[in-house]
Amino acid sequence: MEWVAVAAESTVIILFLGAVFRYVVLKPLNASIQALQKTIEKMNAQEDKREEKRQEMDKRLVAVESSTKSAHKRIDEIVEGR
Repeated sequence: MEWVAVAAESTVIILFLGAVFRYVVLKPLNASIQALQKTIEKMNAQEDKREEKRQEMDKRLVAVESSTKSAHKRIDEIVEGR
């Protein structure tokens, strides 16, 4: 019967240490991981917005280059016509 008491005490001690480990180590670690995950999601959203803006700027740049090319052509025609 003595070994049953020792096994019961050992089980209680192991369960207690497991609970302490969970609250001292695992719970704060899990909270940190969740905070990092939220931060990464925000960064991804910001990167998506930046990419959209860059694509808009690319379109505008193409339009400006086309307009500039057309303006240069007209200027060259005016200069040659003198």
